[in-house]
Amino acid sequence: MKESFSNGFFPKSLTELVIKPVPKPGKEHDKAENWRPISVMNIDMKIIMQALTTRANEHAKKIIRPEQTGFIPGRHSEDNISGVQVLMAANVPGTLLSVDWANAYDHLSQALALLDQSHNVVK
Repeated sequence: MKESFSNGFFPKSLTELVIKPVPKPGKEHDKAENWRPISVMNIDMKIIMQALTTRANEHAKKIIRPEQTGFIPGRHSEDNISGVQVLMAANVPGTLLSVDWANAYDHLSQALALLDQSHNVVK
């Protein structure tokens, strides 16, 4: 294991995994979004990946701006909502853009054009 970390490569037996699609409960099985991928991998690698994820999350908290709340442990979208409420109460002019990234790629250029037109925007 120590050698794998020093040379940056893990044996193939540790890095292989099997991905199995599992239907979401109560959903029709004819649409891709109604399935979730479940991966089965070597338990040693699962432990290593969990340790690396924990370390990466701690580092991410230090380098990702506080306005970014999605997918950062300990941060909540309610914090963003509270911030917007404070700005609205103080009558601070600005633009609020909320993007559903799952569907954003069809319309993202329009959203980015809106960002360029505003001076009080958190990008």
